[in-house]
Amino acid sequence: MWRDGTRRERDSRVQRNDREGADGMTGKVRGNREGSTRGGAPPRWFWAVSGFGLVWNAVGVVAFVIQATMDLGDLPDIQRLYFETRPSWATASFGIAVASGVLGCLALLLRKQWAAPMLLLCLVAILVQVFHSLALSNGLEAFGPQGLVLPLGTLAIAVRLTAVARAAERRDWLG
Repeated sequence: MWRDGTRRERDSRVQRNDREGADGMTGKVRGNREGSTRGGAPPRWFWAVSGFGLVWNAVGVVAFVIQATMDLGDLPDIQRLYFETRPSWATASFGIAVASGVLGCLALLLRKQWAAPMLLLCLVAILVQVFHSLALSNGLEAFGPQGLVLPLGTLAIAVRLTAVARAAERRDWLG
């Protein structure tokens, strides 16, 4: 350290710059091999996560169609009762979740600003669906403890996709 304090100033300036980049939200994204900056091209992980989300939600659309067209007579009585007594708003929330999830992930891949609202709608619809399944109906009884894996996993994926979309907004990756 110099008597006039110049080294201290320089060291504090370097530490401040390191802190600003450590959260990954300000300035240049540190540790990013692609060198992505605010307003630049998104890094590879963004494309991978967005593509995974699109495939995941497309599989959800297929599951929705299968569920809407299945023969309930083939199911065990407890599961048949679950689907027969399911209110239309719970079925609609499933459809809204997968449709908005597909649109939101497609918007991420196209770098459109409406990705975040679509994925937030997907998240809210999943919350409604999980609330019905676990709190208002016999979902846990009908499908057992293993019936928790898919709803909670789907919820976790939706939370992460929504966070990615919001981060993309903050980093100006969406146009």
